[in-house]
Amino acid sequence: MAQTFGEDMEVTVAGDLGATALAADLRELEGRAIRAAEKRRAAISRMAETRRKMRELGQKITDQEAMLRVDIQEYDNMQNRIRSDVECAPTAPKAAAAPAGDGVQAAGPQGAPLRRTPLPQLRGSYSSRAAVAAASVNAPSS
Repeated sequence: MAQTFGEDMEVTVAGDLGATALAADLRELEGRAIRAAEKRRAAISRMAETRRKMRELGQKITDQEAMLRVDIQEYDNMQNRIRSDVECAPTAPKAAAAPAGDGVQAAGPQGAPLRRTPLPQLRGSYSSRAAVAAASVNAPSS
């Protein structure tokens, strides 16, 4: 369908509508591409921030491990000094043995630290939840 505007100007209506729709589609695609690029930039910046934080946490853990190693070395050195002092000290006559029921074992060979006796096994000494719930339901209310 063609319309004539003046002598030499003929414009097709279908052609104008097609060009307008194409321009609108291009604008929509451009907007989508811009939004996708912005989302990609945001994701990359979040990833970079996460990497930076992970590096910082890794450095903190490394520092704490180093501090713990120093503490362990100092503790071992102190234990060695105590053992050497005990070995160098004159031995006193042995006193009466300590009572066995106090829950602490005597020092082991070469001045090993004192250790507690293990706790008794508690498995089977408690009632199940179902039994407790049944007892509370069957119990008379006061």
